Amino acid sequence: MKTSFNRQKQYYILIDESGTLPDPRDKFIIIAGIATDVIKNANVLVARALESLRQRKVKIKEVKFYYAGDQTKRQILSGIVSEGLEVFLIAIDKKGRKVPDNPENFALLVGELIKEVNLWQPKKELKIFIDIIN
Repeated sequence: MKTSFNRQKQYYILIDESGTLPDPRDKFIIIAGIATDVIKNANVLVARALESLRQRKVKIKEVKFYYAGDQTKRQILSGIVSEGLEVFLIAIDKKGRKVPDNPENFALLVGELIKEVNLWQPKKELKIFIDIIN
C-alpha cells in the first residue's frame, strides 16, 4: 500500500523592524520581511552585502538600511531582485503616541505581517526568523 503525505513546501521569511515602539519621535514602525523558498538565497544576499562593506573597511555587524549609503542600498535592492526574494512589509502610523515596548505588542505586529504572507503563500509551511544578526 502506497502512503502519500500532504507535505507543504517550506517558505522562509526573515523579519526585522525599524523604529521603536515607545519613542513618540518615531512616527512609523515598519515590520518587514524578505521571503524565499530557498534560504540560501537570503543568506547569499546578506553575505554579499556584508562582504562588500568589509572590503570598504566598514566594520559592521548589521546593515541598518536607513543609515546605509546609496551604493549599499542599491546592492541590497538589486540582490533582492536577482535572488528572487519576495518582500513583505507593514507600516504602522503611531500618530505621535508612545506604545509600550513589550513582547505582546511586538508579536501583534509580527502577526499582522505573517497574515499578509499567508494571503500570498497560503499553501506553504512558514519558517520564521526574527531579527537575525549575522
